[in-house]
Parts: sequence; C-alpha cells; structure tokens
Amino acid sequence: MKTDDLKAQGLTDEQIQFVFAENSKDIKKYQDENEILKTDIANTKQLLTDANKEIEGYKEMDIAAIKKSADDWKQKYEDLEKQKAEEEYERKIDNYISGLNMNDEVHAEKLKSQIKEKELKFQDNKLIGEDDIVKLYKEKYPHVFGNEQKLKGIKIVEGADKKDIETTSTGTNYAKEMNQKENTKTESKFFK
Repeated sequence: MKTDDLKAQGLTDEQIQFVFAENSKDIKKYQDENEILKTDIANTKQLLTDANKEIEGYKEMDIAAIKKSADDWKQKYEDLEKQKAEEEYERKIDNYISGLNMNDEVHAEKLKSQIKEKELKFQDNKLIGEDDIVKLYKEKYPHVFGNEQKLKGIKIVEGADKKDIETTSTGTNYAKEMNQKENTKTESKFFK
C-alpha cells in the first residue's frame, strides 16, 4: 500500500497517516508473533536434535551389560549380608562356648562344629536346642567342662595335701581318662 494509492481513493494526509500507523501496529504484532514462532521452532529443532543424540546414545549402550552389572552388584550385596550373618553366628557360638568354661580348645572346636552342623539357632543370645548337643557332650566328655583350676591343668584330689596336687596338662588328663575307659588289658596308646 502506497500513499498515492490512498490519495487516489480520496483520503486526506491525516487519514493516510492514521491508516499507516494502524497498519504498522498490525505489522508489529504479526512480526512479534512470527519471532515467537521462529524461537519455538528453533527450540523444537534443538530438542529434536538432542533427543536424537540421546536415542543414538541408547543404541550404542549394551543393555545386557548394564543388567549384568546391576545383577553383579546385587549379588555382592547379598554375599556381604550373608557373610555378615555368618560372622554374627560365629560370634554368638564363640560367646556361648566361652560361657561353658571348657578347658580344652579341641573339644570346644568340636562342639562348635556340631552346633553348626545341626544348624542350631540363637534366640535372644540363647541357643535353641542346646540339650540335643551340649547336654550329650557334657555327659560324654565331663572332663572338658570345669572350673578355673581345671582350666589351668591342675587337678585337685579331694582331701589331698599340697604335695598331692597333681599338675597335668588337659591332654594328659584326657589320655588317662580314655585309657581307663578302654579295656585295661590293652596297652596304653598314650603312655607306657
């Protein structure tokens, strides 16, 4: 639209300026909307480009390796928890056996292994089913359960003087007991 075209239509200079001013407002409005749309299109193109790059990155990823890695970490955690539980169980057994005042480490280990073999559990630090093993063990090997004097390998004979106190090792006491239990006619396996 030109000024001459508007004059040819019979408009005055004031009317022509008004038409141009209004037309300029409309043009400015559409130019602003156009800029917004251009920005939106540019942003959308950038998002699309970024998304395509991300998708390509996923194509290059080894999903099986990621799953395997996650499974490996899960297994490591489970193994650690199992190890922790086993160590706690060992500690409880050790504390329990320590409270029995056993004077022979070999028998203590043997009893410990029997408890573990039977898979006895603890409830509030009390061994469940202890009568099954411990009571029988005490009956079979009473000499390994004792007081402080037996722990030191000293055997005090009832009514004895100090000169009658016999200092022996736990192994010697055990060997003597085992020999007494066997047929007395057979030769000692431990002493001659």
